[in-house]
Amino acid sequence: MILLKRSLLLMLLSGLFVFTACNDDDEDCMPPALSENIVGEWEVSTTNDVVEFQADGTLIDPNDAVVGGSSTADKTYVASGMTLTVTVSDGGASFSSEFDVTSNECDEIIVTFIGVDVTFTRQ
Repeated sequence: MILLKRSLLLMLLSGLFVFTACNDDDEDCMPPALSENIVGEWEVSTTNDVVEFQADGTLIDPNDAVVGGSSTADKTYVASGMTLTVTVSDGGASFSSEFDVTSNECDEIIVTFIGVDVTFTRQ
């Protein structure tokens, strides 16, 4: 009887260990520099719109989720260190907005603009 109880306990513990073992999903992601990580499509937390930061420095932001401008405005960005600068150019006039990056993770980037946190979530 004692041998049966010990065998049962050993089987239960073995099963528990198997189910709690690490798997491939547990690998930690090391995000690259912001200038590389930001390239791609992101959902903007404040509007739920999707924007695209292209590798050539162009920002595709059709609904002005990141920064305002007209539909004909050209939008570009520069990511340097922990700063994201977005420039809107339209008809010879241009203005820039600077965002402080508070978090640069693989699938999430958090920026602050005028005291408001904006989260970009990778799509």
